[in-house]
Amino acid sequence: MDALIKSLAENYVDRLGQLHPEIAKDKLADLRGRIESNLNDTKQVYLAQEEELLAQRLELQDLRAALDFYKSPAGHRLAEAVPGLVPDAGKNQVAWTMAAITKATNDINAVTKAPK
Repeated sequence: MDALIKSLAENYVDRLGQLHPEIAKDKLADLRGRIESNLNDTKQVYLAQEEELLAQRLELQDLRAALDFYKSPAGHRLAEAVPGLVPDAGKNQVAWTMAAITKATNDINAVTKAPK
């Protein structure tokens, strides 16, 4: 969870810094710290919501099977690997989303600025 929180804050602040290079690096660092702190302060509420979603979508036998998997050597390896993947996956998601948003914005601008 700590890796996810760090990744979310870093990705947001990195993108903000790219979009607004006039923002001082110390202000961005302060913002990153505040975001991480806020996410840490509210993570128990978030986890409770996630638990509720899992309970709504999975049967108890499914959850037991998942637990059995995570107790296995392969499950241990996956659990160890995932936190290291989160920052890169988050950056990939942000880049993918921002590219789609940029293209859509450019398409809309091209249509609205086209000669009539």
